[in-house]
Amino acid sequence: MVNYVKKMELREVEVTDHTEIICDCCGKLIFPIQDNDERKLDFRGRAKYYHARSGHHDWGNDSIDSLEYLDFCSLECVHKQLDKFYKEDEPYSDTAYFEIEAESTPEK
Repeated sequence: MVNYVKKMELREVEVTDHTEIICDCCGKLIFPIQDNDERKLDFRGRAKYYHARSGHHDWGNDSIDSLEYLDFCSLECVHKQLDKFYKEDEPYSDTAYFEIEAESTPEK
């Protein structure tokens, strides 16, 4: 006969919340949502914004250094940043990428 024993321990976990999100293109405050914000809110009082990651996949340690995380308040700001990213005279890498995700702000 085998006795099963459950070992339990209490752990403390630190939680980090967004306190402020600012557009990396125009500087507009994305979160917290202001009363005069023109963006359409969902039923939970959240607004859509865009989170992007850019970098390159070249070999070596500089690929991790190329990572950049950006937040944008609108598609217009995303387009402006894409223009800057891809319209350089000579791209810094043949493996450059720009990934975009639509996200919702935290609830009010």
